[in-house]
Amino acid sequence: MVDSDIHETGDYGYDPTVVEDIPLKPAPAAPTAYPPTTTVNQQYLPPVGQQTTPSCFVWSSTYCATTFAAALSNGTDPTSAGGQASPIYTYIKVEEQQGVAANTCNGGKIAWCFEYLYGNGGTASMAQAENLTGCSAAWSAWGTPTVSPNWQFQVMQYQGTPLKGPDGLNNMRNLIWMNTPIVYGTSLYTDFGKYDGSPVPYVGNGIIAINKKTGKPVGHCMVVIGYDDNCGPNGAVLIQNSFGQNWGSVWAPANTGGYVWMDYNTFQTLAQGGGYYITLMQDKGPQ
Repeated sequence: MVDSDIHETGDYGYDPTVVEDIPLKPAPAAPTAYPPTTTVNQQYLPPVGQQTTPSCFVWSSTYCATTFAAALSNGTDPTSAGGQASPIYTYIKVEEQQGVAANTCNGGKIAWCFEYLYGNGGTASMAQAENLTGCSAAWSAWGTPTVSPNWQFQVMQYQGTPLKGPDGLNNMRNLIWMNTPIVYGTSLYTDFGKYDGSPVPYVGNGIIAINKKTGKPVGHCMVVIGYDDNCGPNGAVLIQNSFGQNWGSVWAPANTGGYVWMDYNTFQTLAQGGGYYITLMQDKGPQ
């Protein structure tokens, strides 16, 4: 098959018109009042990665959020390949589980990844299944072979919370203040793909991008890792993306690009509605 460029088609792997199969509940209240600005602990985050398949739902939930949770719960090293949950291996296995035809790269749901990580007992690490460029390479490598799952990447429980409206912003603040990254689905404006870090915060041109493959709004999944009530006129969330380290803004603690401070209003206008987070990881080896 011939791989198509995901940025050309706007097919990043998510349909923002399809509701996730994860109930939404208010986030637990933080034990203390949250400050006006904070981020999750950067030492548990993996470096920004770069997707080349319609797999944003895997990059956000598995590579970023699950790697973070494993580092926090199990002491894995998120900067090493052995401490990073493989997005490309997980993507192909989730596609297979959903009955997608071989050598076909479709999008999916955040919930599919969390369910796979639970039911499979974890997934491969990047040391076992490194990132590959394009759909053909991914299927060639992992369309048939399997590797023993790393139990440290087994998601035991996860939850959803509303992100819309004032209560949604408070849910977001509570989780970030409690050191919990939030995976979410969103539509995008047409200028998002070429955002170079200016202006800060990103507000966008207000024109919804259209997926050339489906004719629907472009959908994408990313991870909220911080907020700042004083960034710009409305406040902003800090987001880790999967477009590589040459895209977007440089976040000083990471010393690379790949991030975006997004205006609160833009964030809530584009967000699908729910944010999803891991509440419990496997914290000991298989019994």
